[in-house]
Amino acid sequence: VNRTRENALKLKETIQSDLRGAIDLQIEDWDQLPTCLMSADLIVSTTSSPIPILSYEDFRSLQQQRRKRSAQLI
Repeated sequence: VNRTRENALKLKETIQSDLRGAIDLQIEDWDQLPTCLMSADLIVSTTSSPIPILSYEDFRSLQQQRRKRSAQLI
């Protein structure tokens, strides 16, 4: 998930090239972020924004909704 599909495609190409196609990455639109967070086991979040994309409160709420399925956040 990225703010733009174009940025997501560029990132996907870079990662798959670096890993020589060892993994297949799925791209979703920004509005699908909540759904993707519910199904992800590993969440990697980076931004140059001064405002967090995923707050502590968001992550706590996510963990409560997932019940006993934990998620790791990087």
